[in-house]
Amino acid sequence: MPSPEPKPQVPRLTLYEPVLGKLGGFIAATVLVGTQEEDYIRCSYEGGKYTPMDFVEKLQIAAWRCSERHASVAHCHAQPYDVTEIGAVVYDEVMRGWIVEEITNETAANSWLGEVPVIGGTDEQKQRAAGLIMKNGSNVPAMMAFTQAKAMNRDPVEAVLDYARTH
Repeated sequence: MPSPEPKPQVPRLTLYEPVLGKLGGFIAATVLVGTQEEDYIRCSYEGGKYTPMDFVEKLQIAAWRCSERHASVAHCHAQPYDVTEIGAVVYDEVMRGWIVEEITNETAANSWLGEVPVIGGTDEQKQRAAGLIMKNGSNVPAMMAFTQAKAMNRDPVEAVLDYARTH
């Protein structure tokens, strides 16, 4: 089930940790994502310096900035030796947002972000997506999947997401 929001121009980004002393000014747990260009990595970031945010909120902001090339001061160019790859993030149409696809360096993720991000989306992201899919009673088959899953002692949120991925 496609999302009502526009698809990002770049649907897959790399998640990075800045190498200490190479890229300045980042506060710990800043989400730094980027794409490989011809001779550099184009990055966007969100640190939540002025507004406390969790990882998912920072990821949504940084990834949209990078994917859509939004005007912002929160961009930088890096060389491969300036950053350490942590993993990959993708835009998921069913989840209607950016999720972690894979973690390639758990140690760096935990040290920089203070956590190892959840692959495939957090429970909160999944609940939000399922709610949007069933919004205002306009998706009766999804609501039936929810009800049937509850009756069978299955996770109803996962049932709605599974339904959306296959229809």
